[in-house]
Amino acid sequence: MPSLLSQIRDSVSQLRRSERRVADVVLTDPRAVLQMAIRQVAARAQVSEPTVMRFAQQLGYSGYRAFSYALAAEIGRQAPSMRTDISADDDVASLAHKICSSSIAALDQLRAETDWEAVDTAVEAMADARQFEFYGVGASGLVAADAQQKFFRLGRPAVAYSDPHQQVMSASVADAHTALVLFSFTGQSPEIIEAAQVARTNHAIRIGVTRVGSPLAALCDHVVPVPEMEDTFLYTPMSSRLVQLVLVDILVSALALRAGPELGERLSRIKSALGRVKSVRGDAASGIPMSPEHQPGPIQTSTGGKNS
Repeated sequence: MPSLLSQIRDSVSQLRRSERRVADVVLTDPRAVLQMAIRQVAARAQVSEPTVMRFAQQLGYSGYRAFSYALAAEIGRQAPSMRTDISADDDVASLAHKICSSSIAALDQLRAETDWEAVDTAVEAMADARQFEFYGVGASGLVAADAQQKFFRLGRPAVAYSDPHQQVMSASVADAHTALVLFSFTGQSPEIIEAAQVARTNHAIRIGVTRVGSPLAALCDHVVPVPEMEDTFLYTPMSSRLVQLVLVDILVSALALRAGPELGERLSRIKSALGRVKSVRGDAASGIPMSPEHQPGPIQTSTGGKNS
């Protein structure tokens, strides 16, 4: 059975516009919704209380109370698997078990709840881009760097920026042939939001790897959705970063499949070149003389003469 949150995402296109606003409120922060009465949900969505009632009924529930019970049950099922509950008394084995369990639960949630049609649409948009740029700050900056390492192998320019000033400068000159992939797990990073706003004025392709309904998602052409994380403790960045890294692998693999056999030849050349570099480094480290073809030549200056 699909989860309730997945059911809501799948039914969005069939809802009235006012009911979609209720869906956005629920998907953005389902835990907060559990603490709200129907009038509070209506106020947050800027709709009437009967609209909230119709939203619940569209999902097959008799009313808002029954829907709220179902949502609470789903959040409750997720909580034990998503909480790390690290304590000072944990030994290494216990610590490892909790962190691994949290990571596994995060990936299971990604697999079960992600709107893969939305991801496919984002891949189609990226397939037409001439170059890729990846923006992220903090933990998401590390994900952006990983994406750059993978995407440049597709044969198109790829660059990653973790500095907000560089992001804004680059976004200001990006055009409709540039795919900007903006990483922000919460979708509330002010630096990434600013870069997205700048890029929008130039009609650059904006793809947010972020939460559905977040401020960043509203500024993007396409959203690669990340799941809501239950655990907000110290180790949440580990699970969120893991989810983002897996999504990067999915995106680059999907684009690689569209590239055809010529990409395989390119990747073979890259692998061969890496093999030669590792061989040279290994020989130098072991003291084994390098073969003549691997001996370094003179360093050339920009004018073509030998460097002193």
